[in-house]
Amino acid sequence: MCDMLVAAILALFGAVYESFSFGVFSFAMIYAFSPFFVLALSELALSFFARFAYDRPGLYLFRWAACSASAGMVVKGILDIYGTSSDFYIVYPLFAGSFFLLGAARLIYRFFIKKEPEEVE
Repeated sequence: MCDMLVAAILALFGAVYESFSFGVFSFAMIYAFSPFFVLALSELALSFFARFAYDRPGLYLFRWAACSASAGMVVKGILDIYGTSSDFYIVYPLFAGSFFLLGAARLIYRFFIKKEPEEVE
């Protein structure tokens, strides 16, 4: 639920920032909300499978990936609107990709390789 709230705040921030940018726009700023939106939809889809929903460290890695991807998109959008460029924002997609791969590896290991016994009520 908080991921949808963050996505809404980022969408609102992008809209306000774009409205005061004097006609210059950036697709990175417009779509900065999308990593958190996709994360929220993914968590909703995974919550139907109860064993995926309880892997908090794996989901935190995906949340960190969304944070770094959104932060990188906001930085790139601000730089695009101001008409400057920098090679330093490449760090954000690298962090996002590494956190995403770590989260995917954790989910694959936890649910497909390491078989846990089913809990009996």
